[in-house]
Amino acid sequence: MAKIFTKKCPDCDGKLVRSRGHSAGYAMYFWTKPWDKTFIKGLTGNSKVYPWLCMNCGRVFLYVDEKEQESIKREYEKKKMKI
Repeated sequence: MAKIFTKKCPDCDGKLVRSRGHSAGYAMYFWTKPWDKTFIKGLTGNSKVYPWLCMNCGRVFLYVDEKEQESIKREYEKKKMKI
C-alpha cells in the first residue's frame, strides 16, 4: 500500500488526506510567483500544488510541498527587502 500523507484541517480540525498526484487528466495544479514577471521565469517559476481533501468537512485545500514552500518564502523575503 502506498504511503498516505495526512495533515490537520485548518477549518474543522479533521484529517486532510493528500491526493496521489498534482494533476488529474489534463488539469495541472500549480502556483506562479507573482514577482517573476518575465516571460521565461513565468514559464519556469511554477510550483506544483497538491490537493488535500478533508475527510470531515469535505473541503479541498491546495498546498505546496513544504520544502518548496521554504524556498519560496526565502525568495519572497529577499524580494520584499529590495522594495
